[in-house]
Amino acid sequence: IIYFLIQYSGAFCCETEDKTIDVILSTPLTRRGLFISRYLAWVAMDLVFIASWIVLIYLGVLSIGRQADVSLADVTRTMISFLPFILAVQGLCMLASVVTNQSMKAYGVSFGLYFGMAILEGLGILSEQFSFLKYASITYYWDFDIIFIDGVVPWGNILLLSAVAIILFLAGLWIFERKDLES
Repeated sequence: IIYFLIQYSGAFCCETEDKTIDVILSTPLTRRGLFISRYLAWVAMDLVFIASWIVLIYLGVLSIGRQADVSLADVTRTMISFLPFILAVQGLCMLASVVTNQSMKAYGVSFGLYFGMAILEGLGILSEQFSFLKYASITYYWDFDIIFIDGVVPWGNILLLSAVAIILFLAGLWIFERKDLES
């Protein structure tokens, strides 16, 4: 997840810092087109990442002789259900990137929000008094154990993560289209 946080958080603020955003936007590509194309390029990268992990995990299962316990369908279902979670993280980081013009701030906001949510989830799970906190974290809604071990896909959580990803994407797009870019 750290790789994704670093990759997505620098989406636009690094180009603003390097003063290359003006060159990119001097082409016929609109801000909307730039934002959407960058987002879709990373979605393609996410899909390659997921496909790679499906192959690697299943090869690992085969190498230890546990294919009777774990099917390729189990691995595939688990990793595909990871996509909405990654897209939500991507949306969060891209939003942080367009809100600030400084990469260190974008990285700090992205890492802070992600790990802050993980802490909220941990507190919510460990303490009955604070159990409501876990619902404020996107990390709570993708649970490897339920999907992989129990074989249950929590469709409500998948839909919620998908909705969060869409909302964060639209918020980032809206801000990027209206933002004054420093030259």
